[in-house]
Amino acid sequence: MKAGKPVDQKEGKIYYEYYNHWMRKLSQAGEQYYGLCNFNPRKEMGMSRTLDNRIVHLYEYGGLLLVVGRVLRRLVSPMRFLMSPVLFAKLEMLLRLGYWPDLKHPESFNEKICCRKLFAPHPLSAVVTDKYAVREYVVARTGRLDLLNNLYFCGINPEKIPFDDLPEKFVIKATHGSGWTIVVSDKNRVERDEIIEQCRVWLGEKYSEASKNYSEKHYDLIEPRIIVEKFIEDPTFNLPLDYKFFCFHGKVFCIRVVIRSMDLVHFKEIHYDANWEEMNFRWEAPRAQSFPRPKLLQEMTVVSEQISREFDFCRVDLYCPDDKKVIFGEVTLTPESGLSPFIPREWDYRFGEKWQWSPASRGQEQTTFGTPEADE
Repeated sequence: MKAGKPVDQKEGKIYYEYYNHWMRKLSQAGEQYYGLCNFNPRKEMGMSRTLDNRIVHLYEYGGLLLVVGRVLRRLVSPMRFLMSPVLFAKLEMLLRLGYWPDLKHPESFNEKICCRKLFAPHPLSAVVTDKYAVREYVVARTGRLDLLNNLYFCGINPEKIPFDDLPEKFVIKATHGSGWTIVVSDKNRVERDEIIEQCRVWLGEKYSEASKNYSEKHYDLIEPRIIVEKFIEDPTFNLPLDYKFFCFHGKVFCIRVVIRSMDLVHFKEIHYDANWEEMNFRWEAPRAQSFPRPKLLQEMTVVSEQISREFDFCRVDLYCPDDKKVIFGEVTLTPESGLSPFIPREWDYRFGEKWQWSPASRGQEQTTFGTPEADE
């Protein structure tokens, strides 16, 4: 049978079952601690986390397994120069996912994400993952300017950010990375010099190196810029729910709904299918409560499928604050860099079945790190 794929219980206890068992145990412990300490992520407005918050984060996001995975990754990362990128990616997946990937004949979703990164980056990768350039792409595919969030600034010199002219709340992003975001909820309570310095750091870095996601080289092809956008506010959740549409071959298969704290550190998630029926799995965060079907779900689905039709797979992120207006967020081609375990793991393969992986059929012109046969 294929390495890494779940097996029947008759074939014996394997790491997969052990892993899921303890993830459930630690997650339950995290939920209990979460309630006992009366921790409210929405009240966390600062940039730093207290020890109490770190404990909550540790338990909720995987407990000891999270620590072990991160420690092993830190130990292995310096050795990446001693091995090929393909071998390093496989080792990293083993440490994070619990199975050795088959990149010659990928079946799981994470295996196919890895193949896209290593061997066949999509020709539009650097366009749709550019936080600024993607705006034009979205309008071209949908014909709708109203989907775009208000843009206050775009440039390469953060000292020119017009702080005095900005509203009280706004969001700062680097265009050439993922997660490089500063949410400003009160501009009179932030240190402008610190924000400018952070932006300078981003502008001088390559995302693949800074994030240690070494194979996500498509981000390094993006022109480094800083943008400032309107703070999208939701009267119910403060930060609006983040609707992430997983689209395979132009059709929505899964909708991941994420609720975040203001510091962007703590979040929970829940998954629905295209008909808003709950999907029973976890991916990388604690499970959120159920949410009612959005009033504009059909519109969001149409928008996601319009944006995704050029791709065999992509994730389209949308917002719908107060159920009144659809706003585009971003496009992601390599979610979590293919290193986030599904719980239970069978969903990794269910997602993989929806993705008819065939780089040649899409006319890919070049590979990034060689071929899947490397290091076999």
